[in-house]
Amino acid sequence: MQAICSPALAAARLSACASVANRVSLRSARASHSDIQPLDINVTLGFILAAMNEKLIACFSCGALAPDIEGPSHKYMLSSPGCWALYGEILARDYGEFNYPPVHRLVVDAYAVQHPGKPMRQAIQSVVVHLIGLCLSIEKGMEAKQVTQAIGRATQFSEKFVWLDPPGNMGSITVADAVKTKTLEEYDRLGREWARSVWEAWAVHHAQIRKLSRL
Repeated sequence: MQAICSPALAAARLSACASVANRVSLRSARASHSDIQPLDINVTLGFILAAMNEKLIACFSCGALAPDIEGPSHKYMLSSPGCWALYGEILARDYGEFNYPPVHRLVVDAYAVQHPGKPMRQAIQSVVVHLIGLCLSIEKGMEAKQVTQAIGRATQFSEKFVWLDPPGNMGSITVADAVKTKTLEEYDRLGREWARSVWEAWAVHHAQIRKLSRL
């Protein structure tokens, strides 16, 4: 098995990829934690983080409790590195074992809107189009393909988009909850709840988004 540089990133990866987690022990932790012995057991995110004494911190944007690691993050969907790493695991699972499930559209929109960034053109467009996505999915019941097509049309009028002040609370569900799901059925249910929670959090801008969704 390929060496893992960051114990926290390894924990996120193991939790998201159950097929890997079922084969991995704590052997990889010994390089930085000599008192931990290899265990022949199934591992979970919570167990690994506790065993490694890893610190969790709240993402400054969405509030998700994520590994306190150094690393990359998105250039305008601003987040903590740990939160971005967890999202990467969600995407890897979507494109891998879950075979691009219908809920993927909602998950992408929910995560993007929970990380609005700062008032710059790319961030403004990101927030608006992903809120449009949530609006059309949740209120109009559109399928993912229809939503994507509608977003494409809306971006032709992006000069009408303005910065929307983010809510103080981004919703009760985050990527940290999604990464803990084990089955596609569980992930699908959680993803839909996540999207609805985020959409409700942005209620003050619903009227404006509904109008933009009709462009």
